[in-house]
Amino acid sequence: LPRGVRVHGIVSDGGKAPNIIPERAAARVWVRALDDAELADAALRVAACARGAATSTGTMLEVREEESTSPPLLPNLALAGVYRRQLERLGLAESGPGPGDAIGSSDITHVSRVVPTIHPNFPIGDGVEIHSRAFAQAVASEAGERGLLEAARALALTVLDLARDLGYPVTMKPM
Repeated sequence: LPRGVRVHGIVSDGGKAPNIIPERAAARVWVRALDDAELADAALRVAACARGAATSTGTMLEVREEESTSPPLLPNLALAGVYRRQLERLGLAESGPGPGDAIGSSDITHVSRVVPTIHPNFPIGDGVEIHSRAFAQAVASEAGERGLLEAARALALTVLDLARDLGYPVTMKPM
């Protein structure tokens, strides 16, 4: 598969005992990609592998696409550039993968098909992998809170920059 494709799977029903072939088995497989065409091709290839396994074992196969599938994110690179400038203005480094480099699934992928969208990352700790216990702890830490505030400032400045660029009158009132 191409470098930008990921396949994640889990056996959701494998029977009741390890030494008995079950009447029914099921697996859930997620295919993710950075590109629509690569996603479609990879999904077809994964299904073909499952069909081949079913044929070779003389079993039936049913393939269903879940309604909750996520298309690849379509980041707005111009908007990401405005956000990046605000990070630089604040003296902050961009963290995590750049726009268009991350592979994941989220409702934001659907939003990105309708309105300009970015999915910025912000630092919450060094070497912390997402979807881990260390990540959950880092999110609730002081470093996580600092990262969130940095991202909020950068996003607010992004909105301000865009409002000014579009000619909207912007007034700042002290809190």
